[in-house]
Amino acid sequence: MTQKQTLRNIAATTPGADILMARHGSHIMSWRVDHRTDSTVALLDDGRWVSVRNHLDLPRATPGQRVVVGWAAYKTGQAALKPSDVHWMAKLTGWWLLGTAAFTGGAFALVSAVS
Repeated sequence: MTQKQTLRNIAATTPGADILMARHGSHIMSWRVDHRTDSTVALLDDGRWVSVRNHLDLPRATPGQRVVVGWAAYKTGQAALKPSDVHWMAKLTGWWLLGTAAFTGGAFALVSAVS
């Protein structure tokens, strides 16, 4: 069995090894699983050691859950964003849309008057 075949066999059974194989491939000379830090450590052919965690840290809440929690905090007044801030942003957005519509209408009127 060649070294590449051995590394591929280990990659199939070792958590985190597939990431190391994708990043470094044939440059991996040897590797081991470090159970203390829950990572896979590999020695590369240039003498460097690289490591990768054996699991992915998943978010604690999904974006939908964060929206629900944020909305509840806003409705109870516990959020950093206050209703007065929302009203000010709504007014600013309305004026911005009105100004954009006026400038766009003016540009179309100018173009149609010229042609």
